[in-house]
Amino acid sequence: MHASGFYEDATKYTPNTWAPFDAARTAAQALLDGLFDENGNATAANTAERQSEIDAAAAALTEAEKNLYGTYTVERNKETIERINTFLAEVIALADTVKQSDYTAESWAKFAAALTAARNAKAPVLTDTKADDASVAAYKKVYEDLYQQFYCGLTPVGEITVSLTYLDPEKARQGNGTGSRAGAAQQVTLSDDYSLYAAVDSLKNKPDRFIIGSNAKIFINGVYVTECYISQDSHSCNHDWRSDTVSKNLRLHPGDTVVVDLNLDPQTENQPTIYDSSAYLWQYIDSIKTSQFVQSNGLEVKAGEPFTLTIQQAKAALGRSRAVEAGANMTLFIRRLAESPRR
Repeated sequence: MHASGFYEDATKYTPNTWAPFDAARTAAQALLDGLFDENGNATAANTAERQSEIDAAAAALTEAEKNLYGTYTVERNKETIERINTFLAEVIALADTVKQSDYTAESWAKFAAALTAARNAKAPVLTDTKADDASVAAYKKVYEDLYQQFYCGLTPVGEITVSLTYLDPEKARQGNGTGSRAGAAQQVTLSDDYSLYAAVDSLKNKPDRFIIGSNAKIFINGVYVTECYISQDSHSCNHDWRSDTVSKNLRLHPGDTVVVDLNLDPQTENQPTIYDSSAYLWQYIDSIKTSQFVQSNGLEVKAGEPFTLTIQQAKAALGRSRAVEAGANMTLFIRRLAESPRR
């Protein structure tokens, strides 16, 4: 009976799992106190006939110890369920936009099964016990299955066209006329291979090695598509398109608008004063959706003459909590000229 001396902080565990553990431990300790004196010597009550009683107390304590459930895990479960409640509804809404006639029968059958399961799914009622592990995992799997089938399972038939914008900030800054790599939107036609890899590979100006780099981020129809799914605070979220393998698995849909940013690597508030540290994109992604940016078209200036450009810094809602922070470190590109400068 080895639990004595451990698990002294009851606040780390849920009350409904701590109570039976504490009771089992108290009973086991009382039994031991009757079998040994303060010097560790066996008492008259310590007889062979008591072995079954000792075994039962040890088994009860071991089972209660195994069933202890941490309050930290409870909070994590609540966060996971809250995220799935939001994300699952969003993916179901996306799933409702596709047409069966655009896809192969086999891929549609798997997608339809995942969609039905998602529509029927209910958020689990937490018990604050280890039984929650299985129920939360099952709920998460429903979301992941639909996500996978929508983005990586559905296979179009025939020829499709997508709009692809391939952003390479460094090339854009160099202004060396590399076309697609500087951020020009292009219409890409795909057949047989409908992967993101195939779409980018069809471009003339693409990197010599990996098409999708370590800090690349992919947006499809305005949605950030990521391997991270629910674990938004995972370190891998900063590098979730680490190789071409992932982009080969990602299948595009007819009429998709795709933006690939090769080097979207937002930094935390620690940079540059303490150390360089990538910030999770989840902190920033909603600012794109909720900020009230005003686009002004038709800016005209005379070649060789100075002009004034005023940029207003607006506050943006960061993350799903909608915490308001001021946007910073933004880059402005003026990418179109009405007339090429004359020399």
